[in-house]
Amino acid sequence: MYILGWVVFGLIGGIVAKLLMSGRDPEGAGVTIVMAVIGAFLEGSRGRAIVRYPPGDPVGFVRDDRRHHRVPGFARWPAPPGDASCLPPDSRPSGRRRAGSVRVESAMARTTARRSAAVRTALYGVYQAVREVIAPRLKYSQYLYEDALQSHVRRGTRWLDLGCGHQILPSWRAHEEERIVNRSRVIVGLDYDLPSLQKHKTIRRKVRADVTRLPFGDGTFDLATANMVVEHLDDPRAQFAEINRVLTPGGRFIFHTPNALGYFTMLARVVPRAVKLKFVYLLDGRTADDVFPAFYRANSRWRIEELARATGLRVEEFRLIVSDAMFAPVPPLAVLELLWLRLLMTRPLRPLRTNIIAVLTKESRGTPGVASG
Repeated sequence: MYILGWVVFGLIGGIVAKLLMSGRDPEGAGVTIVMAVIGAFLEGSRGRAIVRYPPGDPVGFVRDDRRHHRVPGFARWPAPPGDASCLPPDSRPSGRRRAGSVRVESAMARTTARRSAAVRTALYGVYQAVREVIAPRLKYSQYLYEDALQSHVRRGTRWLDLGCGHQILPSWRAHEEERIVNRSRVIVGLDYDLPSLQKHKTIRRKVRADVTRLPFGDGTFDLATANMVVEHLDDPRAQFAEINRVLTPGGRFIFHTPNALGYFTMLARVVPRAVKLKFVYLLDGRTADDVFPAFYRANSRWRIEELARATGLRVEEFRLIVSDAMFAPVPPLAVLELLWLRLLMTRPLRPLRTNIIAVLTKESRGTPGVASG
């Protein structure tokens, strides 16, 4: 049924796309209003949350220990609540019952995950063929962010990845992620979500901390990055100032984030969280523990330039880009979304594009930030 839907809607989409590109249907944009209303359940749920510290919560580098997480010279704290290793012996489930239950649940979860992934992979393969007809120049924004990292991570770079979560790039780019990481002199991953830090395989040095209070000295890093994190900042002026503090003069802050005027972002602000979580799992395979609150307080050109001026940074590069369709596994919606994305690639609709990639540079001491680009 899905394949039949792709064929039918692919043909329709191809015809409409040709009309749009040839100028025979100047009113064709109207058909995409439906997509602007339906879409946007997901944007803003991508990335990892950077939130404020609970009072008295310490900071320290993370190592995947059972009871505590510690590296010499840094703070120590108990394992998260609910970790069975923290419970008194008489309150833990019996070994046999616990092991049997875990094995059954793990097997069921793995089977379900494999089936869901296989279905999404198959549908995405068909989607790619349809995309070549409607929007052949469309590219997933994560590839453009990867290009930015390739350009700025060099031998000797001291790199801080903010909101690092459990990966820097998408999982299928793990090999390229490792190559970029190995090129740097040192990389530190920072996030407040402890389980994500424990899952990160590429970054060895990890710290659980809040961007508002970075546990590093002035001028520690040459480069700071944030992939789908800036939308989660609750006080971007204070947090941009803190990022500026830990950068060396001339150091860069590169981030990839949704555009506040993008159709996904606008509707993500009004869609109930429960509905958003269901769509995130259906389309992206992510569970509720990987979806965090978003504020969108640094997600437009004017706001980024204002924050840069206020915190001693300069906008070196600002790009509004169009990312791939989020509804790839749903044929009818994906075709409509592709038609809208094709229109966003034109100059008149540039302000409504889906994503932002920005490069901010730390000004020399005493020099005010001047927005450019």
